[in-house]
Amino acid sequence: MPSLFDADYIDISISVLCRIPGAAPFDIFIRRAEKTYTKLINKGDPVDYDRLESYHLKKGIESLSVCRCDYQSYLMLAERVAADCVADPGSVTPGEMTDIVKEMANLTMIDLFVRTEMDQRSVAHATDTVKGCITALTKDPTSFINILKMMKHHPYLMKHALATSIFSLLLARKSGFESSRSLLSIGLGALIHDIGITRMTFSPEDFVDLSPDQWKEIRRHPEFGKRLLDPLKQINAEVRAIVLQHHEQPNGNGYPNGLHDAEIYLPAKIISVCDSFSALISDRPHRKAFSPTKALELMSEDRGKLDPQLLNHFAEILMPLKAKAK
Repeated sequence: MPSLFDADYIDISISVLCRIPGAAPFDIFIRRAEKTYTKLINKGDPVDYDRLESYHLKKGIESLSVCRCDYQSYLMLAERVAADCVADPGSVTPGEMTDIVKEMANLTMIDLFVRTEMDQRSVAHATDTVKGCITALTKDPTSFINILKMMKHHPYLMKHALATSIFSLLLARKSGFESSRSLLSIGLGALIHDIGITRMTFSPEDFVDLSPDQWKEIRRHPEFGKRLLDPLKQINAEVRAIVLQHHEQPNGNGYPNGLHDAEIYLPAKIISVCDSFSALISDRPHRKAFSPTKALELMSEDRGKLDPQLLNHFAEILMPLKAKAK
């Protein structure tokens, strides 16, 4: 995983390019057709920011491209740009923040699902991603739709992680969480909730029917995830609890510890609702994606699995946002 980052040319953000001072640090290309690219800017040439903006605003071009060999250099620049934008969110338009969140998410997902590392660097990337999401949602609550559209060609685990984080931030606010610390912990826990899957002996995405032994291993991935996080001082107890408990159910039928309603950490219940919704509205190996309306219906019918009050809150915030975004 993932083939997305193995392509000869990889999409990059115009918003990020417009914040890189000086000469172009690598060749920049524009996609003319499927697998057809034309060089737009040579490495070392001045970057014409007005021209880049015109491609975006007048021609509707969402991204440019770099050769795969230059993508790591681009990510290093994107990391610096993202840090500046998170530090000074007032300097960024809602559209720019949406683009930058997508690039921060790429950094984080490469850490988690390509490098399969959870270290100080990956925690910093994940934290900046969540801060960017919080800023984007504050500027425009419907921005999550554009963020998720940008991720539509990413592998499932990457899309699912970001979608779960965004939905969890929306539901947390609806449920009364307002402090920056609480929102950051909930968003971060949601973003890395499935990190334990990277320590399994198989990829669930490669199988339609799982053996009993594989199911046993899947039921342990929350424990695997918490163990990965335990050595990291930057990860607080709240995030660890979310990762460990996100598959627990109020009826006691969840895993890994079969906790009952009052025993489950409330933010973990929030992530559980959003985890289920994100999975249902995504294509899976054994089925096509459900519509948001059908997904909510299925979740409501599965009594005892999810917190009913949180599920009602989620339906209340999702439907108006969906209508507004049309």
